[in-house]
Amino acid sequence: MEGASTDRDIDDTFAISTGKEYLIFRKKTIIPLLGGLFYDPSPSLGNPTNVYGFSVGSGISTKRFSLDAAYQFRWANDVDGEDFGLSGTSFDLNEHMFLTSLIVYF
Repeated sequence: MEGASTDRDIDDTFAISTGKEYLIFRKKTIIPLLGGLFYDPSPSLGNPTNVYGFSVGSGISTKRFSLDAAYQFRWANDVDGEDFGLSGTSFDLNEHMFLTSLIVYF
């Protein structure tokens, strides 16, 4: 908002990510194999929290449907609890995510 002020000092952040996809072609299906790494600092009061992670995934794609599954792990050390209303605390972040997607073609 123009002209609005805040008493919080939150720095800008940027993310870096890279990944690779390998496709296995069969007669009536395609099987993708995927992997990636990322650095995704989280905006935080004071200094950004350095968050790192990786992901892996695969799936199967046919003429009728695509089914994909992936796993992602993110971690950070000494996350400032102040960002979560827990003044004077810190913790380590370990986040596991399992993701799936199903697309049916008509």
